[in-house]
Amino acid sequence: RGGRGVDNTGATTNTSQVATLNWNQVLTKSSSNAIALDAYVSYQKDRSINSTLTAESEANTRDPFLGWYFGNFDYQYDEKDFPVTDELIEAYRTQDASAAIVIYDRFNTTQYNGQNGYGGSLGNPGGVGGFGGAAGTLNTASETRWIGKANLDWQVDRYNRVKMGGEYTSSKLDTYNIGATGLGFSDIWKAEPTTYNLFIEDRLDLGDVVLVGGVRYDYFDVGGEKWKDFPRIASYPGFTPETLGERLEPYTSHDYISPHIQVAFPVTERTNFRLSYAQVVSPPDASVVLFGSNTDLSITNTNNNYGTDLDFGKTILFEFGVRHAFSDDMVLDVTVYNKDNLANAAGRLIGAIDPRSNSRADLRLTVNQDFGNTRGIDMRIDRRFGRIFNGVLAYTYQDARNTGTDPYTYIRFGSRITSSVTGTAAPPPQAAQPVGFSRPHSLAAQFSFNFPADFQQGSLLGSIMSRMGIFGTARYASGTPYTVCDPRFDDDQAVTSGGTCNQIGGDFNATRLPSFKNVDLRVTKGFRFGSLDLTAYADARNVFNIENVLAVFSQTGTTANQRYKDNLWVTDSANFASNAKANGVYNSLDASINLPSSDAGCGAWVTTGKNPSPPTCYFFRKGEQRYGNGDGVYTLAEQRAAHETARLGTFHISRFAGGGRILRFGMEVNF
Repeated sequence: RGGRGVDNTGATTNTSQVATLNWNQVLTKSSSNAIALDAYVSYQKDRSINSTLTAESEANTRDPFLGWYFGNFDYQYDEKDFPVTDELIEAYRTQDASAAIVIYDRFNTTQYNGQNGYGGSLGNPGGVGGFGGAAGTLNTASETRWIGKANLDWQVDRYNRVKMGGEYTSSKLDTYNIGATGLGFSDIWKAEPTTYNLFIEDRLDLGDVVLVGGVRYDYFDVGGEKWKDFPRIASYPGFTPETLGERLEPYTSHDYISPHIQVAFPVTERTNFRLSYAQVVSPPDASVVLFGSNTDLSITNTNNNYGTDLDFGKTILFEFGVRHAFSDDMVLDVTVYNKDNLANAAGRLIGAIDPRSNSRADLRLTVNQDFGNTRGIDMRIDRRFGRIFNGVLAYTYQDARNTGTDPYTYIRFGSRITSSVTGTAAPPPQAAQPVGFSRPHSLAAQFSFNFPADFQQGSLLGSIMSRMGIFGTARYASGTPYTVCDPRFDDDQAVTSGGTCNQIGGDFNATRLPSFKNVDLRVTKGFRFGSLDLTAYADARNVFNIENVLAVFSQTGTTANQRYKDNLWVTDSANFASNAKANGVYNSLDASINLPSSDAGCGAWVTTGKNPSPPTCYFFRKGEQRYGNGDGVYTLAEQRAAHETARLGTFHISRFAGGGRILRFGMEVNF
């Protein structure tokens, strides 16, 4: 809960109410035959609200007892003020001017304009922004969901074990996401999605050989309506409220049949082989499908994302593995896998004819056009020495490629890059590329020493090591990929890895960050103190204090960007000078500023726009006192010192590197 707004205090409350009922029943049981039923029913109600607090509720959160706030928030506006009813949705669709769709008056927004504010501190820590504006926001969402499922486990005979069952889900969803005074990028909808699945599987046990095969049927219907053909409802040529039904269409239902098969058998007495193939589908998130389903293009712009009539996301999995036991204390397991993603949800620029202008428009739509492949090898060795030592060494090679790191990679990144050939937005990737979380090589080790209470009793070593535990983990992994920004463009100087470039300097995600390395260690020692059972521990994270770079400037590939740093000083220095010139206190010979001798003298200070701004003068005075000698003359060197401090976070290593060494000591008490 909680969050700080710009002009007021905003907060978020998420609540869930859940009730479940389980039933397990053995229907029949004999030496070679058994039938068991497992049934489950659940009811869940989720509610989320983000809005501004009342003055009283805001005051109560300022200084809660011991830093803990108990009780509910009292919001200025909640779902009772704007319940998502059929009437409100119809008013939104038809753009009914007489309907209260937003918190404030959307037809007279100038009354909420901010008053003349004050310039920032211009290189000094802290600053004062503008005042005024329409305070308030309201975002609500709710879901009521019923889930029922049943599984029947039937041991037909000594060879066959059949499992069959299904699951049914029925929901009621609604969302209100509209700005305080305007409808730009707003979203409001309600729907009643239905999903269900049926499956049957047979496990055939032929002694050393085990074969499992099955098939599953999936169905979903989002249970809602959307704009027809193009995101125009009220702005469609010739539209009247009476023709609303002509501009809407229901979402279509979708279904899919997916098979799977698994086989396992021994190759030798100590070696086992396994193989599996499966097709897996997942219904799209209802909020993604319904997003913008009632939002007219006339009240937003083409940067608005819209959901569409999405189908299932499909995945094909293939895996085989070998497990070999060198002895009872040493086991090797190797797995090779391949995963193909087919037609998953992804944001794309889709061209369509706007019926109002009969010209082509590029819409940001979520469609089933994401595809990719992940393949790799997992190897693991487990080793044990007696009762004391256990160790695991694991290595993974993984090549993960897709048309985007997530469904909206292209919308956020690629669609904003202008093609040097066509002069329009770059097209979506036509081949799978490395995803942003891909680490081709990963090596991990884990070990533990557990010394029992009777370890070498009667000896000095035994008294020291008795009931001691030493646990360690170590990891090495390839760096994640990122896209290099073209260093010739000043607009991209501030972009860090993972950010959006205006112009890229190579292929997408073609460069990698430095590798990741980490070692953690935990030591425990158990002993008794009277009737108490105590365990002392020392916990060290990143015990060797390794600097792991997790981000870099996308233009330089390092944690430094001198050109960007120099340009920031040029900007801040110019702001110092322009404010000083506006007040007639600028020394052109050495760029110093003659500040008033007291805070009272700041009363006549103005900004470069000639607006009154005493706080700017006040911050200049405090900056000169903190970074200079306090003589009232703000020299260029003192301005530079203030600038360096204000911009420190932009270039400090903590912004780019992971955490350093952390040591923690403590005592556990067991009664």
